[in-house]
Amino acid sequence: MQAGENVLIERTAARLFVEDLKKAKVIEENGKQIVVLEDGERISKVKLVGTVVQKSVRPDKSYGYLILDNGTGTIRLRLWEEQMPLAEDVREGDLILVIGKIRVFKEEKYVVPEILKVLKDPRWERVHTLEVLKRKAFKRFVRSICAGGEQTNEHTPGI
Repeated sequence: MQAGENVLIERTAARLFVEDLKKAKVIEENGKQIVVLEDGERISKVKLVGTVVQKSVRPDKSYGYLILDNGTGTIRLRLWEEQMPLAEDVREGDLILVIGKIRVFKEEKYVVPEILKVLKDPRWERVHTLEVLKRKAFKRFVRSICAGGEQTNEHTPGI
């Protein structure tokens, strides 16, 4: 690996807001679509929480989609035949957690779900929001350290 070379590390899904995906760039690399966030982080999987505002399924169940809204924007979750069982019990108005791969078709970003779960407790939406904000704050903190700036507060004394 060359110095300064960008590397995609396959890891757990990145917790994001829909707006983060909308602002990100998608590039082709070695036959894969890779998402590059505004801060340069490269991801392939995302974890989102939001409300299903629309559900559509073909009569033969060969294709369908859900529109997810998390308050920062909406995104389509595309379901092909193999993903259809994931969305069987999902209804419009349900709060869901989705983990999936980000893809682009005709300039529309969408998510192909790998895990889809209806959340019965609405507090999970708040937990997700706090986790996303924590992730963003941590990344800002690390960037400031890497840039040579020293940042301290009562929660990180001496760092």
